Amino acid sequence: MKTDELDDGHIINIGSLAGHMIKKEWSDVYFYSGTKAMVKTLTDGLRHELRESGSNIQVSMISPGAVMSEFQHRMYPGHREEILAYQQNHQMMTVNDVADMVLYILKAPPRVRMYDAIFGPKD
Repeated sequence: MKTDELDDGHIINIGSLAGHMIKKEWSDVYFYSGTKAMVKTLTDGLRHELRESGSNIQVSMISPGAVMSEFQHRMYPGHREEILAYQQNHQMMTVNDVADMVLYILKAPPRVRMYDAIFGPKD
């Protein structure tokens, strides 16, 4: 954006609900949670850096909870049946829900700054 001399626009980083909290049941994903917490820190740092430089570029982050995707299968290879059972017995969001949140942020009026949208499936 700097190379192209753009001084407006919106950067939206995708993190995870896991970057905002630790649950005992998630003991096998502490490292993953740590990487998502770092995405939040980098997003906040970029936002401050751009603001201090006088840029009009906005920086936001979305942090979705459980999304129905191939992610679980890649994280736990060889556990396909357990994953499918979990997905059938728990409310999961769709990738469209995540896309809708991105659109929601982009449609916000100029007077609104969305820093971090933390959202998850209905309990």
